[in-house]
Amino acid sequence: MFEVEQGDDLASLKAAYHLDGPQGDIAREILDEAPTLTPYETMFYRIFGDLATMRNNTAMGTGPISWDKIVAYARYHEFNRTDTDILIRVIRNMDSAFLNAIRPQASDNK
Repeated sequence: MFEVEQGDDLASLKAAYHLDGPQGDIAREILDEAPTLTPYETMFYRIFGDLATMRNNTAMGTGPISWDKIVAYARYHEFNRTDTDILIRVIRNMDSAFLNAIRPQASDNK
């Protein structure tokens, strides 16, 4: 959720990270708070990013990633049944957290 919280500022923070002076100090302080992911967590983060491009967006706003898209991803990448079940649970939980994090932003933009 770090990226959601930083929003459009994230690219600017990354660009300022190596600068000298107060701008670089602020960028380093904020970016150093970003979570460090294990390789296993990074895999799910990458998959979530891939699947997020397949979500259903409606007039009501951003919708969840559908179960069939997660299963199709697992099949394409030849996940076994156990890994597919884990993927479904992890991605659905990540997606729920993501949608809850962006809801306040969506209501602020109305």
